[in-house]
Amino acid sequence: YVVTEPLGEGGMGEVWAASDARLQRQVAIKLLKPGSGAWQRGRFLREAQLTARLDHPNIVPVHDLDASPDGRPFFSMKRVRGRSLEELLRAGELGSLIARLQLFLKVCDAVSFAHAEGVVHLDLKPANVMVGEFGQVYLMDWGVARWIEEEALRVASNEDDDERVIGTTGLMPPEQARGAPLDERADVFAVGALLYNILTRRPPFRGETGVQALTAALLCRFPTPE
Repeated sequence: YVVTEPLGEGGMGEVWAASDARLQRQVAIKLLKPGSGAWQRGRFLREAQLTARLDHPNIVPVHDLDASPDGRPFFSMKRVRGRSLEELLRAGELGSLIARLQLFLKVCDAVSFAHAEGVVHLDLKPANVMVGEFGQVYLMDWGVARWIEEEALRVASNEDDDERVIGTTGLMPPEQARGAPLDERADVFAVGALLYNILTRRPPFRGETGVQALTAALLCRFPTPE
């Protein structure tokens, strides 16, 4: 791979545009950040393996998993050229109500497929939905996703979980904000919150600070749509 330019970064990884020299195609590479510990490395590898198993038109395919010369793991995937749903909402360029609902249904298809495969996403938000140049819709960033069976086993064994409070304030369900055990219902609630966001151009749980938004989610306090 020949890395060309940065595309963005998240909590654990950097995303780069790259060229696959062998197959002569453009890809995106997600690379673990320098200085990451064993927990971050394990979570990163799980993201790659989990996403690779989700073969669906609205989920970006993973091509390869390898390590950089300095030993950091990375995985390559299809490069999506387009803009995030967050950017389109901010610019007011989502089109008609029908167009917005058609986009939303594609996200629902991806979530439904993931659940059928035993996976919950747990971070459904406009920034994690990409709309391609030709109208393709992709549900991105499975970095905090979990195997439903794995979560059930953890709960049954009363195992502690240092990463239980995960997700994005303003869109997460109350049980996720509380750090309670999670299953498909958390995504179903978040899908509803995403629909609210698409229709009103604002997240359902709001506050001047992240703490206030989290409190609104804990109380399940939906504002009246404007």
